[in-house]
Amino acid sequence: MQRGWQSHQLGAVRVRPYLGYGAVYRSNLFQTYSNKQSDFCNLITPGIQFELPVAGTHKISLGYLANGYLYRRFSGNDHYDQNINADVSVNFSKLSVKVGNTYRHAAEEASVTQNGPSITLQPKRPYNQDTPYFNAAYKLADRWRFETNYQFNYLAYSRTQDQINNYKYNTLGATIFYKFWPKTSALIQYVATIGTFPYDNNRNYLSQTPMLGITWDPTAKLSGTIKVGYTVTNYSNLNSGLGSFDPNGVALTIQTLYRLSSYTQVSLVAQRSLQSDQNYGNNTYFNQGLMLTISHLWHYFNVTSYGSFSYYNNPYVFSSINPDTNQLEKRNDNIIYVNLGLSRPIIKWLQMRLDYFYYNRGSNFTPFATNENKVMLSLQSSF
Repeated sequence: MQRGWQSHQLGAVRVRPYLGYGAVYRSNLFQTYSNKQSDFCNLITPGIQFELPVAGTHKISLGYLANGYLYRRFSGNDHYDQNINADVSVNFSKLSVKVGNTYRHAAEEASVTQNGPSITLQPKRPYNQDTPYFNAAYKLADRWRFETNYQFNYLAYSRTQDQINNYKYNTLGATIFYKFWPKTSALIQYVATIGTFPYDNNRNYLSQTPMLGITWDPTAKLSGTIKVGYTVTNYSNLNSGLGSFDPNGVALTIQTLYRLSSYTQVSLVAQRSLQSDQNYGNNTYFNQGLMLTISHLWHYFNVTSYGSFSYYNNPYVFSSINPDTNQLEKRNDNIIYVNLGLSRPIIKWLQMRLDYFYYNRGSNFTPFATNENKVMLSLQSSF
């Protein structure tokens, strides 16, 4: 949540304020297949973080970040998203623990949804989301390290007609690292997710994923993590109307960063994991794909250029009515993201960015196929 880069001392507390403004053009505001509507948006982003160091190695932090979306033509889509995060970090020589909670009061913008064979353009959907989390790591000798994680994610929509998509996720994880080279460790990991949907018990599930992997020290020129495993998912209340399905499959995570020079770096992120689509009746799908990012600092002009390309294939697990054929089929989407941008500091407390975004979703369910262009000019300040 931290955005401010200027730090001020207020007694024992460090304070980092932030304020951003963006002028955004969107070519397809409602993400529709046809009858696309464009609009301009004023994006206002205030934030502040308080941090209290304790005994040199521990800290308590409290942060607030808001996003105000103000549209010129479709003011009914205006919304103000607010985020509050509080956490405590305790760090000893061998043991480190972090406990915190993030609360979000926000709204999803209007989008296309499906309920059975009926497809509608839903208005914005306000919701509250609460995410407490826990992380602990323990070092044993010079080679072994143990980590355990827990996160509870609860999302509740405010409107009665949207509450069918409420969910609760309990995610637990445990990882063992063994350093066999100075900058390289092998890992064994186990992750379990319990997904419950209060208004749609057919989707309740337990997902378990054991993984093996390798990780490079972040100080190396090439750093990152590669993990491969297998996800087994069991649904507690199956409904024959959901059609045939196979929620089990390979799980993959790749996160790498290559520093070509002090000015240029390239990163690759790839994954295959089971996800749930709240805009599609909590239907689960395998999110599989990659994102390639490159950034370069043109030091003579003090300008950073960056670009990213992403491709994801999302095959859905459960069958549903295809509005094109009126038959029970499985939806399959192919998604492309492109982002190009420039960033330059103007003075030490102000920087400017210019971004272009392209999004394209192809689908065998035609009403869900869409594309959009976005252009954003923004100013970001930390004073």
